[in-house]
Formats: sequence, C-alpha cells, structure tokens
Amino acid sequence: MKKTLGLLALLLLITGNIHAQCYWKSVSISGRMGTGIKTDGTLWVWGDIVEASLNNYSPFPVQIGTDNDWKSVSTGLNFRLAIKNNGTLWAWGSESNGYLGNGYILPNASTVYQPTQVGTDADWKSVDCHNALHTLAIKENGTLWVWGIKNTGALGVPSNDNIGFPTQIGSDTDWSFASVGYCLSSILGAPVVLTSSFAIKNDGSLWAWGYNYQGTLGMPTFDPIITSPILINTINNVISVTSYHGTTLAIKSDGTLWGSGVNLYGELGDGTTTSKPSFIQIGTDTNWFSVSKGKYHSLATKTDGTLWTWGNNQYGVLGTGNNIYNSFVPTQVGTETNWSKVTGGNASCAALKTDDSIWAWGLNTQTVLGIGMESNNSIRNYPTIISCNGLGINSNSLEGIKIYPNPVQDILSFDFNQNNNVKKRIIFDLLGKKVIEQNDNSYGEIYVEELKPGIYLMKIYVDDTIYQQKFIKE
Repeated sequence: MKKTLGLLALLLLITGNIHAQCYWKSVSISGRMGTGIKTDGTLWVWGDIVEASLNNYSPFPVQIGTDNDWKSVSTGLNFRLAIKNNGTLWAWGSESNGYLGNGYILPNASTVYQPTQVGTDADWKSVDCHNALHTLAIKENGTLWVWGIKNTGALGVPSNDNIGFPTQIGSDTDWSFASVGYCLSSILGAPVVLTSSFAIKNDGSLWAWGYNYQGTLGMPTFDPIITSPILINTINNVISVTSYHGTTLAIKSDGTLWGSGVNLYGELGDGTTTSKPSFIQIGTDTNWFSVSKGKYHSLATKTDGTLWTWGNNQYGVLGTGNNIYNSFVPTQVGTETNWSKVTGGNASCAALKTDDSIWAWGLNTQTVLGIGMESNNSIRNYPTIISCNGLGINSNSLEGIKIYPNPVQDILSFDFNQNNNVKKRIIFDLLGKKVIEQNDNSYGEIYVEELKPGIYLMKIYVDDTIYQQKFIKE
C-alpha cells in the first residue's frame, strides 16, 4: 500500500494533469513491452523499458533520447526496432541470438539500453519483429531481409546458426509487406519455439515459410518445416497479414478477412474451435481495415472506424467489460467509430484512434498497458487511454539548472547560475523510492554508478521551489 501511494505521489508530481492526451502516430506492444511514436516524431516506451530486468519498468510512456525524426517502430519479445525518416534502422534490447542485427549471435548476451544504428544503410522501408524472436525487413528497392534466431526454417536462408546481420532472402525486388510469427508449444512436455515468416509481393501474392503448425502457413504441406518462401495458393490479392501462436489472419484488397491455423479458442473468428489447414474467409464483411493477432485473441478495425475482437477473453483482452465470455466470431467493442489501427500483445491489446490517441486493455504484465497507476499484472477489461505523463527529455534546463549527461553512466553533473540557492537534490526510482539524497550545495555532481539501469527522477530544491528532471541511467 505504501509503495502504491508513493508511486501515486511521484506520478502526480510529474504529470500535473494525468488525463492529458498524447498525440501518437504509431504503437506496438508485445508481451511486456510497449513502444510508440508521437506525431512530433519523438520515441517513447513503457512497460519493460530495460529488457529482461524486473526492476525497470514504467507504468506510463517515457521518452527515449531527444531525436524527433522517428518514422516507425516494432516491438519483439525482448527487443525493439525502429526506422527513422532518413531510412536508417535502429535497435535496442537484448542482443542475444542476433536479435539486434549487430552481429552478436550467442545466447544470454548483454542488453543494449539505447537505440543503436544497425549497419550504415539508409534505405530501410519497413521492419517487423512483433511478438517474435526474428526480424523481417524490406528496403526501398523491394528486397527482403532477415536476421535473428534460427528456429524451424523461418529465416528463409541457408544457415547453420542464428543470423547476426541483416541478410537478403533471394534476389526478388517486388516485396511490399512482411510479417513474422512466433509460437511457444511443447513436445513431450518440453517447451519448443516454433517460428514462421510471411511476405507479400506487389501483385498481392502471399509467400510463407517456417513451421506450418496446424496450418499456420495457410496451406497443407508434406513437411511441417519450410525453409524458403513458398507461394500460398489458397489466398490472393493480400494487403496485410499477421500471425501469432499458430493463428494467421490476412486482409485482402477487397476488404475481406481470412484466417488459417490454430483455432483453439475461436481466435480465427469463424464460429468454431476447429483449426484450419488452409485459408478460409471469416464472415462476409468487405470493410476490414487493420488486423492484429494476440496469443489466443484477435482484434481488428473496419473502414467505418469500429473496433472488433474475438477469441479467448481471459484477462479481459476482448475489451468488452468482462474477462469471462469468449467470442468465436468478431464482436464489436463499444459503439465508437473513430478507431484506426490495432496491435495485439501476449495477453494485451492497444489501438490507435483517428484523434491520435492510444487506448490499451488486457493483462498489465509489467505495466505493458502504459495507463499509469495500475499495478503490475492487474486486469483492465475495457479500452483505457494512455495519457501524457510528462517524462520527456526535450530539455535539460530548469530555470537556469542544467543536468548532464543524459543518459548517464557514472557521474551526473549539474550547472546552475549564482542566483540559484540549491538546497538539496533527491533522486527517486519509478516506484517513488528515494535512492540518493545530497544536501551539500558545494558539489556540482552526483555519483550514480551504483544505480541499476533504468529511469529516475531528480528533484532539485531551489529556495522555495522544487524542480524535477528525469534522467536515464545506463
């Protein structure tokens, strides 16, 4: 209780108006990580902000760096990737198994805390690692590239190990869309990772490879492991595809919705719980706009701005106000008609509205929903807005007080003019716990090397005023 009250007090100091709306242009969430780009081009994260650390998460968005030229972002299971307006590709998080494309392919590697450029190429068009452990990317010239963990043929290129650098798949130059898939299954009681890959060409043809788990790839195959792209002849004119936990959903150019693969909880949306080895049409509607797949649930929007969900409703992921009733067919969420794009996590969801607001719901694993005061692993079974909570770092100057460097590794310095009577400085973690206090005004620096990597807040007491500044400890 005291921890919750301390966090509440800290957030109120930071936010002022906790319900202030942010303006976003993209969002991506995975099991415990949320990532978004605002309309001003700045990059923000929430949930697990320092990969693989249970002590470094934020219940609200915090800004990463000061750059304002971010274009798109994708969130993997334990790493993030983003593209800037200039076409450069950036990665951060766990650098194990080739996840970051920086050449490191061994398991249990260290963590990269800040976006780091992947190579020197400046012609990346799109990238996808959503809910997965490998990445597909397309360049402006229409070529298709891959890197990451070697599992069940999903890399699509000959390799005896993980791939640590972006590697071209084939020589075709007419790829328009790419998406990755991930499924954690079990064989004889032992966990097994099954991965898959999907890509669409300019002519609308869908190609797939990897593990064809109960029809994940969309057509029957003699061998369950397909090691290079094959044409999926059970569907055509595809404009988007999403796959997670063995279920694949696609939207065609005529606005129809199609699905194949695992259907354990009705996540295909065809009214049954029978898995499908090939693509089938879901319903008869012809106005589907955006679709995303969670672990056992699915969500989509239509061109009329309505929001729809179906599948398993554990943890309230269907957003219908309860966490009891599953749905075997698409069910409308509320009556609003201003929904735009959707993203599904492991047991969570987020959606972007046409007013540039983001709404989230489901299981708040490591505060992945980004909705503020909710505790870790709480449940929110209806869409809730992700508010602006003021942890940006656009300026380090506070009425003549400057804090640097930010991010910091060992020594945090600050300058202030002679007219400022600085009485003390206190550093808090994101749970509101005081971790460092300095009362001596004679020092212009604070040693923070003992702090764990993460986000911290410094309160500076100047005369009768308290100033606050966020900083990142690497």
